[in-house]
Amino acid sequence: WEQRKLGDITKIIDPHPSHRAPPEVIDGIPFVGIGDVDAMGNINRESARKVSEDIYEEHHKRYDLCIPSLGIGRVASLGKVIRLRDNIGKYAVSPTLSIIQIQDKVNVNYLYSCIESPVFQKQFSMQSNGSTRQSVGIQDLRELIVSLPKMLGEQEKIGQYFESLDKLITLHQRKLDHLKQLKKGLLQQMFV
Repeated sequence: WEQRKLGDITKIIDPHPSHRAPPEVIDGIPFVGIGDVDAMGNINRESARKVSEDIYEEHHKRYDLCIPSLGIGRVASLGKVIRLRDNIGKYAVSPTLSIIQIQDKVNVNYLYSCIESPVFQKQFSMQSNGSTRQSVGIQDLRELIVSLPKMLGEQEKIGQYFESLDKLITLHQRKLDHLKQLKKGLLQQMFV
């Protein structure tokens, strides 16, 4: 195993450097923030604000989601990690997130689990600043330390294990949510 700076093993991108939200449109593409995407990379298209498709073209000059990528909340939802996917249609990423693009010798699922770990999250939170709206800067993010096996195969096995666990948790959460809705419906029927 070795300890490396996140910025040395990944490419960390500010998706929207102007930090000015583009105007909202009625019929456009999602401009996703951390709350609009679940851990597996699925977009809640109802909650995401819509922006012009031109924003997609502008953004994808800076980042390519065909490269395995993660998003990390660096404003407000500090440290929340999501998978960014390229197989779900066009979308652009809000500047409240940083895009972490994976390079050779690093497994995306391993890195996802590593960033979610309490050790990394503690480092991350120690970098936050701001009195009313906490944030972590891009440069600070690049300096954070991750521990990883030198062998990519070992990273892949660990990453697969935790990805399977995440999927199992998501499946059970959906079942639980369904049962809660069912219970709520039954209670409403009983006490009407």
